[in-house]
Amino acid sequence: MSDMPIITTKHNILDILKHPEDFIDEYSDTEIMTLPDYEAAGGILRILVGVDEDGRYYLVLEDDDTAEDVYSKNEETLMETFVRILDENIEREPGLTSVLHKLRKEYPHLDIECTCSACPEQYEIWDSNDENYPQIGYLRLRGGQFTVECPDAGGELVYKACPNGCMFFEDEEREKYLREAVVAVLEWKKIRDEATQKVRAYIIADDHRLEDYSDVEICSDLDFEIALSQMESKLEEATNETLVEFAQAIDSNAVSYEKHGCR
Repeated sequence: MSDMPIITTKHNILDILKHPEDFIDEYSDTEIMTLPDYEAAGGILRILVGVDEDGRYYLVLEDDDTAEDVYSKNEETLMETFVRILDENIEREPGLTSVLHKLRKEYPHLDIECTCSACPEQYEIWDSNDENYPQIGYLRLRGGQFTVECPDAGGELVYKACPNGCMFFEDEEREKYLREAVVAVLEWKKIRDEATQKVRAYIIADDHRLEDYSDVEICSDLDFEIALSQMESKLEEATNETLVEFAQAIDSNAVSYEKHGCR
């Protein structure tokens, strides 16, 4: 088997494997990944998740002709079963798989998932340190433009580059651009966390500030309602630029950042 493209369903693979009860029912199996396998019928090997009548979850290895059910061994979790299947069916050659393996070892608190291997080549980054497991980055290479948006597609553009690859990276450049993308995402998150903490502390330091912000110049999307929960919601929705502007109004030494340009 050659380098592995990963194609997910509309749900994130890790979500399905960690909480299959939220996605899988007894009436159908859910496909989570396809692998190129020239020995498989149709040239594709699919991995699906299902549940039997006893409530046991299992993985399915399937091509156009056959399907094999794979259950977890002993106390093995569904995630561990999935990793075992990948180890048994994938040759870890240089390319997409090896780069992801390196990055995951360097950033163990991040879940970096390839959601499409080409046309476009794209990735999602999730923060596994946060108990809410939020997505913090969306990476996409299409038409020779590699962009990184935070926290997800359509969010803030924090990095943009022009690699040689058009709809997918050339093998020798993938690691460079993915590594720079991860750094940009972490920079965005650091700035956001610091600014949010400063703004939140300023607001809750005086109850009256939940009702009246006339003493600070604030963008319209930070015109909070009285309730603290609504304030938290507004903080989550605000862009980094807005949060930093607010923090600078509180403390002139507030950190700022600039977006990366096309290289």
